[in-house]
Amino acid sequence: MLITTRRPIAVQRYTAAHELGHWRLGHDQFPVLDSEEQVLGETQDESEQLAQIFAAALLMPPPLVYGTLNRLKVDNDVTPVHVYTVAREAGVSYTAAVRQIANLGIITRLEADKLLEIKPLKIKTEIGQGQRPVVGTADVWLVDEQYHGQWLRIHTDDEIVISLPENRSTGYRWCFEGHTKMKTPTPEPPPLLHTESSGQLHLIEDQSELADQLRENRRHGKARIPRAALDPARAAQPTSSKEPAEIDDRMILAGDRYITTRTPMMSGSDARKARLARLSETNDETGRPSRHPTRDLPKIGGAGRRILNIRFHKPGLTLLRLKHQSAFNANADPIDGYALNVEVESRLEAYLSNKC
Repeated sequence: MLITTRRPIAVQRYTAAHELGHWRLGHDQFPVLDSEEQVLGETQDESEQLAQIFAAALLMPPPLVYGTLNRLKVDNDVTPVHVYTVAREAGVSYTAAVRQIANLGIITRLEADKLLEIKPLKIKTEIGQGQRPVVGTADVWLVDEQYHGQWLRIHTDDEIVISLPENRSTGYRWCFEGHTKMKTPTPEPPPLLHTESSGQLHLIEDQSELADQLRENRRHGKARIPRAALDPARAAQPTSSKEPAEIDDRMILAGDRYITTRTPMMSGSDARKARLARLSETNDETGRPSRHPTRDLPKIGGAGRRILNIRFHKPGLTLLRLKHQSAFNANADPIDGYALNVEVESRLEAYLSNKC
């Protein structure tokens, strides 16, 4: 069997399984050149269809597919992220995973067609919390605090997206342990505004000038900083470090962001309404549960999550350690830690090691 290396490793593996199916099923023994459509696409040739079924069953056996979906707690709605996870776990393409899930009767053909319209790169960007991988053909792994102490086996150029809780009001940040200290992105406060007698708005970029202006306003009983200036400052915006930073000779920090979660802000009357809603089981004559009054309330910033996109560009074993420590006192002991064991394989070696 001769297989082109100008396709991703997942396509190469599926092609090898497809050709192995031709041999195992006793198909044509003379030299045959299969096109991409015959291996991966829709074909009316019975021998090609049987080879596709063989390849799918070999690389994506039903226990693997069902086990992965059960671990993801998939009920009825199979999303593109679920399909991509099956493809990543089985080492096949997204297209092959969609068709195998349809062959097993988990989704309908119409649902499969809709899933095939989604580009894998878009799914990887969603898993990366809005940041696309540096190498588009690489895989993306999203892990959180539940993965502490676990093992991951990935390939070179793959990215691990670590999502950990972080409350910046405490002054503590997640930092790499035993590696080059990474830069912690700090959101720059937006320029504030103040009004003069003319009613015009002016920018104040110097914080000392801002403090002087506030004191002057209080002394003369003038209006405080207008709400139009405070609203942008109150809005929670994710901060990001866009420039890749080398952690060590194997890892690169491809992204570093802080995403603020928000909590409802209620007035006294809204709080009383919320208590009454919880006490009442139904709403007027409809018999439906009362609507919770906090759903449409404005939100205020609270604690958030630190999102770290880490790319592995060299093979080998790596123990990734993070510590939750003070960003202002380097001598303070960390209050928490996080560890992840990562085994990185070269993509070429991963293919050659699977000998038939």
